[in-house]
Amino acid sequence: MTEHTISGSAVFRVRRNDVSWRPEDEGVVVYDVERDIVYEGNRTALLVIERCDGRTTVGNIAAHLADRYRVPFPQILDDVRDFVGQVAKWGLLEQVG
Repeated sequence: MTEHTISGSAVFRVRRNDVSWRPEDEGVVVYDVERDIVYEGNRTALLVIERCDGRTTVGNIAAHLADRYRVPFPQILDDVRDFVGQVAKWGLLEQVG
Protein backbone atom coordinates (compact mmCIF):
# COMPACT_ATOMS: atom_id res chain seq x y z
CA MET A 1 0.00 0.00 0.00
CA THR A 2 1.31 3.41 -0.96
CA GLU A 3 1.60 6.15 1.64
CA HIS A 4 -0.50 9.03 0.36
CA THR A 5 -0.19 12.73 0.93
CA ILE A 6 -3.65 13.32 -0.57
CA SER A 7 -6.49 12.79 1.87
CA GLY A 8 -9.90 11.42 0.98
CA SER A 9 -11.38 14.81 1.87
CA ALA A 10 -9.17 16.70 -0.61
CA VAL A 11 -10.90 18.54 -3.46
CA PHE A 12 -9.32 19.23 -6.86
CA ARG A 13 -10.28 21.01 -10.06
CA VAL A 14 -8.85 21.27 -13.53
CA ARG A 15 -6.75 24.42 -13.84
CA ARG A 16 -9.15 26.93 -15.35
CA ASN A 17 -7.26 29.19 -17.75
CA ASP A 18 -4.57 27.09 -19.37
CA VAL A 19 -5.89 23.51 -19.36
CA SER A 20 -8.73 22.23 -21.49
CA TRP A 21 -10.16 18.74 -21.69
CA ARG A 22 -12.73 16.90 -23.70
CA PRO A 23 -14.30 13.47 -23.59
CA GLU A 24 -13.41 11.08 -26.41
CA ASP A 25 -14.82 7.69 -27.42
CA GLU A 26 -12.13 5.83 -25.49
CA GLY A 27 -11.59 8.27 -22.63
CA VAL A 28 -10.32 11.81 -22.26
CA VAL A 29 -7.88 14.20 -23.93
CA VAL A 30 -6.36 16.94 -21.76
CA TYR A 31 -4.44 19.82 -23.32
CA ASP A 32 -1.99 21.94 -21.36
CA VAL A 33 -2.03 25.21 -23.32
CA GLU A 34 0.90 26.73 -21.43
CA ARG A 35 3.24 23.82 -22.19
CA ASP A 36 1.62 22.75 -25.48
CA ILE A 37 1.32 19.14 -24.28
CA VAL A 38 -1.53 16.71 -24.87
CA TYR A 39 -2.34 13.97 -22.36
CA GLU A 40 -4.67 11.06 -23.08
CA GLY A 41 -6.50 8.92 -20.54
CA ASN A 42 -8.92 6.02 -20.54
CA ARG A 43 -12.61 6.03 -19.55
CA THR A 44 -11.79 5.75 -15.86
CA ALA A 45 -9.51 8.79 -16.15
CA LEU A 46 -12.43 10.61 -17.77
CA LEU A 47 -14.71 9.73 -14.85
CA VAL A 48 -12.15 11.10 -12.40
CA ILE A 49 -11.43 14.29 -14.40
CA GLU A 50 -15.17 14.98 -14.78
CA ARG A 51 -15.52 14.86 -11.01
CA CYS A 52 -12.52 17.10 -10.30
CA ASP A 53 -14.94 20.00 -10.27
CA GLY A 54 -13.78 21.90 -7.20
CA ARG A 55 -16.61 20.44 -5.10
CA THR A 56 -16.32 16.64 -5.12
CA THR A 57 -13.86 15.06 -2.69
CA VAL A 58 -11.32 12.42 -3.69
CA GLY A 59 -13.19 10.05 -1.36
CA ASN A 60 -16.50 10.68 -3.12
CA ILE A 61 -14.85 10.11 -6.51
CA ALA A 62 -13.47 6.82 -5.21
CA ALA A 63 -16.87 5.80 -3.79
CA HIS A 64 -18.49 6.43 -7.18
CA LEU A 65 -15.89 4.30 -8.96
CA ALA A 66 -16.03 1.53 -6.34
CA ASP A 67 -19.79 1.32 -6.84
CA ARG A 68 -19.56 1.48 -10.63
CA TYR A 69 -16.83 -1.15 -10.98
CA ARG A 70 -17.71 -3.21 -7.88
CA VAL A 71 -14.19 -2.94 -6.49
CA PRO A 72 -13.40 -2.55 -2.78
CA PHE A 73 -13.40 1.10 -1.75
CA PRO A 74 -9.91 1.08 -0.13
CA GLN A 75 -8.35 -0.22 -3.34
CA ILE A 76 -10.10 2.38 -5.50
CA LEU A 77 -9.28 5.15 -3.02
CA ASP A 78 -5.57 4.30 -3.34
CA ASP A 79 -5.84 4.30 -7.14
CA VAL A 80 -7.70 7.63 -7.24
CA ARG A 81 -5.19 9.23 -4.86
CA ASP A 82 -2.32 7.99 -7.05
CA PHE A 83 -3.97 9.22 -10.26
CA VAL A 84 -4.99 12.63 -8.90
CA GLY A 85 -1.57 13.07 -7.32
CA GLN A 86 0.19 12.33 -10.61
CA VAL A 87 -2.08 14.57 -12.67
CA ALA A 88 -1.60 17.36 -10.10
CA LYS A 89 2.20 16.91 -10.37
CA TRP A 90 1.86 17.37 -14.13
CA GLY A 91 0.18 20.69 -13.30
CA LEU A 92 -3.22 19.81 -14.79
CA LEU A 93 -5.18 19.81 -11.51
CA GLU A 94 -5.08 22.17 -8.58
CA GLN A 95 -6.15 21.43 -5.04
CA VAL A 96 -8.86 23.75 -3.78
CA GLY A 97 -9.85 22.11 -0.53
